[in-house]
Amino acid sequence: MDVRDETLDGVAVVSLAGRLDRNTAGDVQTHLTDRIAGAGPRLLVDGSGLDYVSSAGLRVFLIAAKKLDEVGGKLLICGLKPDVHAVFEATGFTKILAILPTREAALAAT
Repeated sequence: MDVRDETLDGVAVVSLAGRLDRNTAGDVQTHLTDRIAGAGPRLLVDGSGLDYVSSAGLRVFLIAAKKLDEVGGKLLICGLKPDVHAVFEATGFTKILAILPTREAALAAT
């Protein structure tokens, strides 16, 4: 799993690439939690590099969204590949998380 950080227009952006599964979920969860604590209430996860997301990976997004909600923030996810987006759709996560098609659309929505 490759995790990269940047800040764009005051928004913390975390780009994920690879497989988000039970082997990588703990590290990604810790990273996102630390990023939320240090960067404030706006977090964009660019998932354009994700090849696979398991239920453990979905849990990471749910925990991050709840932590942001506690501080009046918002989690945005963008750029999911069709196969990964299908997992979010099948599990109902597209109804509870803000998932946008592109990074530009997500930044405009912050």
